[in-house]
Amino acid sequence: MAQPRARAQHVEDTQTQAPVARAPSPVRIASDEAAAPSPARALQDSLMATWLERDEAATTEERWSPRKSLAVMVGSSALLWAAIIGGATYILNH
Repeated sequence: MAQPRARAQHVEDTQTQAPVARAPSPVRIASDEAAAPSPARALQDSLMATWLERDEAATTEERWSPRKSLAVMVGSSALLWAAIIGGATYILNH
């Protein structure tokens, strides 16, 4: 019989307590409305300008033809596999 009375006491205690006020939720301020200039935003802007300059420079550089690029990839892959197979054969035979 102690349990119903304890439950009733708990219900009374929770009803008499004042509601807890929640902390205000943060409001996101647009970068244009910020009170102080943001060092992070300045860094982002400078990095973006640098990347744009590099992208423009990369598009004006002379690129290899697709045939030459393919030849380099196939040649380097063939050399790699030759070294792997040759090394494995040498290790297994000696």
